[in-house]
Amino acid sequence: MKKKWLESKETSGKWKGPDLAMWDLDQCDSKRCTGKRLERFGVLRSLHLSSYFPGVVLSPEGKKVISPADNDLIEKSGLAVIDCSWNEIIDGRVNLKKLKAKEPRLLPWLIAANPVNYGKPTKLSCAEALAAGLYISGHKESAHELMSRFKWGHAFFEVNEWMLVKYELAKDGADMIHIQQEIIEEVEKGRHRKDTTTEEEPIETEEEIEEEEDIEMEEEQKKCEEEEKKRAVERMIEEEEDTDEW
Repeated sequence: MKKKWLESKETSGKWKGPDLAMWDLDQCDSKRCTGKRLERFGVLRSLHLSSYFPGVVLSPEGKKVISPADNDLIEKSGLAVIDCSWNEIIDGRVNLKKLKAKEPRLLPWLIAANPVNYGKPTKLSCAEALAAGLYISGHKESAHELMSRFKWGHAFFEVNEWMLVKYELAKDGADMIHIQQEIIEEVEKGRHRKDTTTEEEPIETEEEIEEEEDIEMEEEQKKCEEEEKKRAVERMIEEEEDTDEW
């Protein structure tokens, strides 16, 4: 049964993981926004600024860090992200009071693997933030399924998996903070240098990835149109058969 708080039908059919949503504050290019791309893929839906979300919301205003303890809540009520610059929120340039987030959570220390901020700590895209939240809360298959929608998605796990494996062993938010501190100390001491290097660039440029994904979207749209035409023909045949029987 579809939950009453769903605002569109875009997540039905294709996405089988927890319900995902996004508040879009229109601060980035919609063509390059990973959240918008996921919306076009039917993985999540956009929320109105005044909308209420009953699940976990990844937000800099969170008092707790997302952890495996959030598994049941995310399974039942979903996971949402805020598409805007967290720095502007912290600086007070963006007001989140209108956003009705019941369970805000912070993300732990992770490294971006998207083409725009590749190798930069804490500069995760919307897709990476959602994947991290899903993975840490115990929805690993859904996390990998989400990132498979991007050509560079595998890089997120290649860079962060050693950290995610540690985070998923935490008991709660407080335990996450201790694990995070251990991870940061390891990185500062030079361990896992190969995993967290910022010197290597993504195999593909942002423009190449965007072009390939646009082609995929066009192919998917053509496929849907062909299927709709096929269903229309089948309906016509059925109608003709009914007429013959009459």
